[in-house]
Amino acid sequence: MKKIGPTFTQELEAKGLLGLGFSWGNDTGELRFNDDVTAAERAAVEAVLAAHDPDAALPAPAPESVSRYQGREAMRLTPYGNPEDGVSLFDAAETLLAREDTPAYYVRAWEELQTFDFDSPMLIAVADELGLTREDRVSLFLFAASLKA
Repeated sequence: MKKIGPTFTQELEAKGLLGLGFSWGNDTGELRFNDDVTAAERAAVEAVLAAHDPDAALPAPAPESVSRYQGREAMRLTPYGNPEDGVSLFDAAETLLAREDTPAYYVRAWEELQTFDFDSPMLIAVADELGLTREDRVSLFLFAASLKA
């Protein structure tokens, strides 16, 4: 068994495995599963542990918020989909928000928000619709925070 490092929880979260009935020992690497955990779930958790690097450092936390300029500019500078298409994350978000089935309050929030809050339900919904992971959002917010006007 190998030691479990500080990134294990985030690795499990990225695979959608948090909340299952299991626990682990940080020093021993021993996994303990409840009886209700299926064989497939157990195998998925064990695969995360097998790929886990116990010496990896935790990534920098995302800023709680960035300015409107920083958020939008980071999105404009981030390619979306096939880079050869020249579509930015901003373009993709604008297209998504222009759809007829987009709730009007999301459209108003997008047009009027002055800060991009990491835990904004609207921004999370847009990110989810565009297929972005939590890690993608963290990277975007870190990038946005680095931009200065």
